[in-house]
Amino acid sequence: MRLIPRRYRWRNSRIRDLYWALRHRLDPRHRYHVMQTGLAPGYWDPDSRILNAVMEEADQFINSTREIVDWTTDPGHYDAFLALEKASAWWTENKVKMRSGDLDYSDEIRLNNEADVLLAEVMNARQYMWYP
Repeated sequence: MRLIPRRYRWRNSRIRDLYWALRHRLDPRHRYHVMQTGLAPGYWDPDSRILNAVMEEADQFINSTREIVDWTTDPGHYDAFLALEKASAWWTENKVKMRSGDLDYSDEIRLNNEADVLLAEVMNARQYMWYP
């Protein structure tokens, strides 16, 4: 193993940090700080943006880790998996209706109440949401 002299370590780490800072800003594959909402361009109230961003993130997470993560290792993981699965299934079924805005008042109230419950469950499971 070749040791790098101390005077070059600082320069290499600074260059590496700059490289990754630029990648995280400019390369769409590495823009982890931006959440996709799936909403059409235009104005959306914050409640709609929050709901869409969290549900899209939970749906993407559970679909990409379902087969990779062993969700049965402890009861907390299993409960998180059930909550995320439930939210993902509900979101897949109802996102088109929620985004269309063509709901009557009773359906809108019902779907918003269901969304509030599921958002709370996703927030309780968020500590288990990390990519392996």
